[in-house]
Amino acid sequence: MRRFLLSASLAVAGWLHVSLAQAAAPGTWSIGVERLFGFKKATLETDLGNVEVSRSATSVSLLSRTVPTVVGYPEPRLALDYIFSGGVSLGGALAYESVDPDDENDGDGDNLSAWLLAPRVGYFASVTSGFGLWPRGGFTFVWGDDGDGNDDDDPSFTALTVEVPLVFNLGLGGLGLAVMPHIDFGLGGGTEDVDQTLTEFGLQLGLAAFF
Repeated sequence: MRRFLLSASLAVAGWLHVSLAQAAAPGTWSIGVERLFGFKKATLETDLGNVEVSRSATSVSLLSRTVPTVVGYPEPRLALDYIFSGGVSLGGALAYESVDPDDENDGDGDNLSAWLLAPRVGYFASVTSGFGLWPRGGFTFVWGDDGDGNDDDDPSFTALTVEVPLVFNLGLGGLGLAVMPHIDFGLGGGTEDVDQTLTEFGLQLGLAAFF
């Protein structure tokens, strides 16, 4: 009897272990388009020595944002993550923006652009078969180019990023809707002569495909 109970307990424990591992995430890989639309507030703080200047912008966007007119990090972003069997994920996001203003002073040096790279680690937890939580943390790096040929004037920023996507299964072959509160806490940046930090928080929506 004891041997039977021990065997049954081991079988149940093994089944639970396999079930939990399988339920950790809806797939091994995730490819997504993040921060497609939503709300955010960004604050750019500039240290001018004796004076600190703060500039903030609150915005609601749909698939667009213009580099020179709105304070904030580039979006939307392409994302790729690998999800291990236990639910731990490793990946990142990539974005690029370019704007060429059309005015009477337009020239070859007016093109404004920015690259973003955001490596991260996270954990995907399936709450139900159609809903999961995916807390993630990492760093966001941005490199800008103001197009004047002088690298000393090109801005760059570094932020500590925390995201908690709520992933809803849309039932379309592994496609999910991600509702993502986030904060990008500015750690440093600016240009060669000016120190700046860029902090952003908000609620953004995106899509993720799991396979």
